[in-house]
Amino acid sequence: MSTKHIMPASFFDAGGEFTGQINNMRYLIIKEDDRYKVSVWKGPYRYDTVNDDLLTVEYFEPSENVIDQIKSKLEKIYSERESEWESG
Repeated sequence: MSTKHIMPASFFDAGGEFTGQINNMRYLIIKEDDRYKVSVWKGPYRYDTVNDDLLTVEYFEPSENVIDQIKSKLEKIYSERESEWESG
């Protein structure tokens, strides 16, 4: 799995939203209330159609290495639930 294409912190600081997927794992990264919010859910559904109880949500405080922290967390979530993300 690869999260190498996640945008830099400045993208989110400017109001950008980033969505991505790794197999059936979908994720959304936004900046909300001065923190970075990462939402993860099982595809093929869009974020705005998924019930909140089916989302895994993590918050990250701003720091120089926040994007690395987010990448590490996404990789951990993927590896812990790999069979879920690889199933159709």
